[in-house]
Amino acid sequence: MIKMRYGIPPQIKPLALLNRAFSYMVIPMVLVCFSACSMKVQMVRSMVPLMDDMNAAVNMNTDIEMVRDAFPFVLIQLDGFITVDPNEDMLLNACEAYSGYSFAFVEDVDNKRAGRLYSKAREYGIQALKHNGFFAENYKRTDLEFSELLAGFSRRDVPALYLTANAWMGWISLNLDDPETFMDIPKVVAMLNKIIELDETYYYGSAHVLLGTYYSVPKAVGGNPEKARYHFNRAFEISDNKMLIFHYLYAKYYATQSLDKALFTQMLDKVMSSPDTIFPEMGFVNALAKWKAGNLYQKADEFF
Repeated sequence: MIKMRYGIPPQIKPLALLNRAFSYMVIPMVLVCFSACSMKVQMVRSMVPLMDDMNAAVNMNTDIEMVRDAFPFVLIQLDGFITVDPNEDMLLNACEAYSGYSFAFVEDVDNKRAGRLYSKAREYGIQALKHNGFFAENYKRTDLEFSELLAGFSRRDVPALYLTANAWMGWISLNLDDPETFMDIPKVVAMLNKIIELDETYYYGSAHVLLGTYYSVPKAVGGNPEKARYHFNRAFEISDNKMLIFHYLYAKYYATQSLDKALFTQMLDKVMSSPDTIFPEMGFVNALAKWKAGNLYQKADEFF
């Protein structure tokens, strides 16, 4: 008969006993942590449809001050969600929110801060694009044309391509004093051309507006007035002239660069005289266009 000492069989060594006891304690703790982490991830993913509904509500809200005051809380909240689960949908929500906040409320008053916000938006967008394995593996290669990296993207990827390109273009526009910035422009142009190839109507033709904005720059840095007019006019056609922000951008970039004061005045007058109900689903964007148009009108003497 095996004698027992303190209730422990003599063939069980102390270290083995300690390991077993440790496993009895740790395994349940790991399972609890895994369950808790899984619950957090599921909670974040369950927020995606709600975030979509919130976006729709914001787009219909014409109270600019209310939206401006609420935006910082949303940005911090999105950062927290991404810390828990950097899924593609949440990354794109954050990309859109950061670039939208910068464009709407920051870039006209603080270029440095706006640049940081656009940069963060761009990084979120690129992170979302990396769900494409080929893009993720080859993103930093210099021996490939950027358009080659985009070859595997499909119509499903248009939102990610657009939101990333929009943030990237915003960052470029505020950093033109850095020569290295110009190396990024062909990448953004390639993304916008890919969007137009896949679905030029996405977000009412906004890819055309970004290209129109780019081609409005002086010829010495890649501008092309004919292409600029084509892309802006195509966007007007796709949006049925209801996206007033497009007309504001046409005035701000194309009309000023071409020194066409009559066009500048015509576009801003159109924005400010359009009825508030011209496009209820885009009420906030159009209200923002009116607000920005009024401010730009006051600076006309700086351009002409």
